[in-house]
Amino acid sequence: DVLLMVTKGDKPRYVQFGVEARRHLRRYLKTRTDLDDLSPLFLTKFGKRFDYNGMQALIRWRCKQAKISPPGLHDIRRAGALEMLRNGADLAYISRYLGHESVEETMRYLAITPDDLRDIHRKTGPVDHSLK
Repeated sequence: DVLLMVTKGDKPRYVQFGVEARRHLRRYLKTRTDLDDLSPLFLTKFGKRFDYNGMQALIRWRCKQAKISPPGLHDIRRAGALEMLRNGADLAYISRYLGHESVEETMRYLAITPDDLRDIHRKTGPVDHSLK
């Protein structure tokens, strides 16, 4: 497994890579012969560390190619967290993964829809899934 530490300010977060992302990361790393322990992993075309504005520009560029409206960076993060929830991840795990101080913060962060609540209840409702 690949676990990458990402920092935002002075707050480290750890990101787990799945199989597909690992494959792309390995291919990218073959192009980066200049890496050491303190090097930023991803660079702009000018060799600088990606920042918030650089990431926004990259998303806008890719969305323009795809002919779709660009989401905000937090919209992408929120969508990923909501998809984890929909796929069965525990809310406490998602909260920690996002670097939130509390599960309550995560609940406010996730825009859980009535369809999500119905699907979660269908999968985990106590009456239909009681221990036998």
